[in-house]
Amino acid sequence: MQISRENKCSFLLLLMKIGLFVLVALSFFITMGLNTPYILNISRTAAIVGFGFTVLFLLFMNIYHGFDIQHEQSRHIIFSAIISVLLTDAGAFFELMIMNFNENNRSTLVPEWADIGCLLLCLVLQFFWVVFYTRSTKFLYYRMTPPRKCCVVVSSLAKEKELSDKLSPYRKRYMLQEALCCDQPDLLERLSQFDQVFLYDLPSEERARLVEYCYKIRKPVQYDMVLQDVIGLSGTQDILDDAPFVSIDRLSLTLEQRIVKRALDIVFSAAALVLLSPLMLGCAVAIRLCDGGPALFRQDRATQNGRIFTIYKFRTMCVGADSETSVINSDGRITPVGRFLRRWRLDELPQFINILKGDMSVVGPRPEMLSNVREYTRIMPEFSYRLRVKAGLTGYAQIAGRYNTSPKDKMMMDLMYIERYSLLEDIKLILRTITVFSKQDSTQAFEHAPTESADSACHASTDAGCNDKIVKS
Repeated sequence: MQISRENKCSFLLLLMKIGLFVLVALSFFITMGLNTPYILNISRTAAIVGFGFTVLFLLFMNIYHGFDIQHEQSRHIIFSAIISVLLTDAGAFFELMIMNFNENNRSTLVPEWADIGCLLLCLVLQFFWVVFYTRSTKFLYYRMTPPRKCCVVVSSLAKEKELSDKLSPYRKRYMLQEALCCDQPDLLERLSQFDQVFLYDLPSEERARLVEYCYKIRKPVQYDMVLQDVIGLSGTQDILDDAPFVSIDRLSLTLEQRIVKRALDIVFSAAALVLLSPLMLGCAVAIRLCDGGPALFRQDRATQNGRIFTIYKFRTMCVGADSETSVINSDGRITPVGRFLRRWRLDELPQFINILKGDMSVVGPRPEMLSNVREYTRIMPEFSYRLRVKAGLTGYAQIAGRYNTSPKDKMMMDLMYIERYSLLEDIKLILRTITVFSKQDSTQAFEHAPTESADSACHASTDAGCNDKIVKS
């Protein structure tokens, strides 16, 4: 029986993940065993700590996509894996201290200096293994699994360049060989010659026809999302009499979901303001020392149901700079301190005040400038659907997107979050927010000030008419 390429890749990835787990687990148990020898023996302590270590490792690696070598660059994989291992070590170390706290061993939960020394040694070893193992296994994986030969079907060849740019970081996974127009007569025959098909910016009927054909010939296919795809994310399967249906009836968050989400916002923002107050004070002082101007920047933004609120951020531009225009690379309006704050997202910290006040949520669509919302909504009326929940400090668009990500793509990620909302998803996104620091292009600005029409910048597939009205004040 012939094994498919997908099964080979999955099996190889599984072996690599098991190998990483074995390395980091052995590092933890061997180093901690230097001061707690019985953890290396068959004992209740070893079993409980081992079980806890395994569960935490699997949990955090799942949340942070810590070994996603198919989709992520080495730098991001290493950062995510290290965060996962650090949190796993912290949980397992705390569990070990609890197990040591008994009448036959220790009379306090406070770890000894030797325990801390062993933990630091463990972290050094694990850091080495994560870096070495990630780079070596990624090299091995792509040697054993050459890139797929792909084609892209587009409505016009001008769109091929746009998709090529998006796929350029994934050259080792996808080899884009040819661009095909959706109206050429031999299209279906040509599709069978490639390992995978991309459909990009196609009319809905044509896309549906090609997706069905790829499904028929068992050809992997990927296509860009449109509004109908996002709406379907919240659908559930239903059978009425003997007819199958897709049921879409979750038009907004339930009362219970809103209460739980608000409780999470209050607890998280209050704790963040207390814990981060020294850092926020340092940022404010640095801004004042830089040019003597005010530390805070205020601007009107839109939140749930179009309500206007005043957002707080640390000022990163010169006093009096035009804040209604997009930032470009080497923008002279940004101060030296402001550039540092933007790189590490520290300018966003005052938004915890907005969250505590109830203007924003910890997780939700990014609050856009009102001028942008007006323009995007005029071209894409569905852009206003983002306002069905409160604006958020973090979310899919903030984590996966960049400053210069197209408005349409940001909108789709925001709507994906709304349609897939759950408390667990909020917690996962909060935990994943730290990964933006490993992406150097996360704050990448526009190369030049946008001059093209909003129609080209915000193109989206929709049959709805344009609407100049954006938000209700």
